[in-house]
Amino acid sequence: MVLLYAVVELVHTIRTKAWKPFLVASALLLVLGGAGIATNVNKLLPLAKYTPQTMRGGSELSKEGANASGLDLDYATAWSYGWEELPNLMIPDFNGGASAGAVNPEKSQTIKLLRRAGQKNLKETAKQLPLYWGPQPFTAGPMYMGVISVFLFVLGLGLYRGREKWWLLVATLLAVLMAVGSHFMAFTAFCFKVLPLYNKFRTVSMALVVLQVTLPVLGFVTLDRIVRGAYDRAHFLKAFWWALGITGGFALLCVLTPSLFGTFEGPSDSGMQDVLVEALVQDRIALFRADSLMALGLIVASALLLLWAYFPKGQTEHAREVAGFGRKWAAALCICVLSAANLFIVGKRYLNADHFTTPKDFGKPFAERPVDQIIKADKDPQYRVLDLTVNVFNSSVPSYHHKSVGGYSPAKLQRYQDLIEHYLTREINGLYGQLNAADSLEAVEAWMATGTPVLNALNTRYVVLDGNYPPLVNEAALGAAWFVDSVVVASGPDEEIALLGAVDLRRQAVVSSVIPSSSSVIPSEASVSPAADVITLTSYAPNELHYRYTASTDRLAVFSEIYYPNGWHATVDGEPLELIRANWTLRAALLPAGSHEVVMTFLPDSYRIGATVSRVASLTLLLLLVAALVLPLTLRRNAPAPQKEL
Repeated sequence: MVLLYAVVELVHTIRTKAWKPFLVASALLLVLGGAGIATNVNKLLPLAKYTPQTMRGGSELSKEGANASGLDLDYATAWSYGWEELPNLMIPDFNGGASAGAVNPEKSQTIKLLRRAGQKNLKETAKQLPLYWGPQPFTAGPMYMGVISVFLFVLGLGLYRGREKWWLLVATLLAVLMAVGSHFMAFTAFCFKVLPLYNKFRTVSMALVVLQVTLPVLGFVTLDRIVRGAYDRAHFLKAFWWALGITGGFALLCVLTPSLFGTFEGPSDSGMQDVLVEALVQDRIALFRADSLMALGLIVASALLLLWAYFPKGQTEHAREVAGFGRKWAAALCICVLSAANLFIVGKRYLNADHFTTPKDFGKPFAERPVDQIIKADKDPQYRVLDLTVNVFNSSVPSYHHKSVGGYSPAKLQRYQDLIEHYLTREINGLYGQLNAADSLEAVEAWMATGTPVLNALNTRYVVLDGNYPPLVNEAALGAAWFVDSVVVASGPDEEIALLGAVDLRRQAVVSSVIPSSSSVIPSEASVSPAADVITLTSYAPNELHYRYTASTDRLAVFSEIYYPNGWHATVDGEPLELIRANWTLRAALLPAGSHEVVMTFLPDSYRIGATVSRVASLTLLLLLVAALVLPLTLRRNAPAPQKEL
């Protein structure tokens, strides 16, 4: 929006040759805007360093449809706004509203059907019906902009003659084209390739937030000009009838003939009984009609207020002008009140008392279970837990109590996502199979020694099968750190991840490049002394880890910690130690012989630099603010007194 506005202003400046205001405004915007952005560099710079390592940075692996520098296009466009649901900008329930929406239990055909079938707790069911029938996988609600804003925007397109209209219109159209995503893939693919950072963006439908600015700005600036008498009656009426016909006519058509706009059946209906789908369709039509009638009523009310303002009564022209001025102010005020009330009432559907919870209820999902108490009795500073009572990679609840193999993040490290797709999902499914087929838990534990090598390398010591029973104990977990006997060098990412399933991770490490002085890194079999060469984690914190080890010769140690290149630093007895990546996602280091302490700390240069820049920028803005307040007073005090005329 800022860029489009600047382009429009530049074109205007070229035409009028009024360069000074344009250059001054541009300089102020660049300096002050840049300083404003710089106050957040402490967050932006670490994020910029983090992004290339994540799913937003793309995968290193060769696979069909993968984006090497950003999200996969199909993944990024999963939530694409359908062309057919754009009318919910002015009719909130045009496509059913939310995936889990509320209905009036006394009027709902679905609730009546369930009541006849003997269903219980229908009051709560009425708040969670699958009402949305649009093309998105699911949604929490429509991008409703307010029907009055839409009406005034269309009116503004006909009335407004300033250059601002064009950048607002272009920004609106571009946002809509971005939001439809997969429904206009040629444009979306172009944006992914050309626009900076756009291929990091997860939900293209969110581009419609731009309309929350553009629609009301043009609409209410037009209303302001109406109040100030910028448009005569003839000019106004021509645009007025067009706006009323387009918006009001569409709403009227929705009220009279809902069947023109779809079947009111959606993907969420698959698998439901036909009789239940029919009841849901009736509820959706009822909601559709009610919101269409609401939209029509608000459009007509706003239109009548504007007509009333433009046809004042009075005996003389002056009297009519005075009356018209007062009426326009009154009409504008009433329209603003109607718009605010409409947005508030519709907003209450999606944010009301039912969406709030008490601290007690909020904490219920995180209540400690007997299995959590048993696991916490283990005082080892580092191990991981695999909780099979939840969706492993879509629930963060286990991480409230334990260091977890799973959890959820839409911007997790891409290498960990690759690990999930290539190994962890397969090993977890294999574990499910063993649990169903094995005669005892002991047999499952024995199987894990060879059946879950990657989970073992992640030091997965406990597997939760039931919250009320002890966990399955994985004795094959490799621990917080271990020494390996040999290194397998991969020629590229595809081979690197493939080798994880082909080597003994307890004795070998897979690396992506040759380790310097490999002859001294890998001792001969005769010199290996497993009993004497040990490494243990002595203390753990998310940003600082301490290890003690004893090695008979220089050894390569693998640490069951996720490798991240931008911020982790290691020392051995205070001397710098280089960390390398091993086994696709883990850390490793070549440790000198003897008994020593290894310390790993997380202190990214990006955060340190960003924090400094942010402080300087914040101080600069404060000084500019003080100057803006003090300088005018100083200039006024020092200005020469005006001379009195003789």
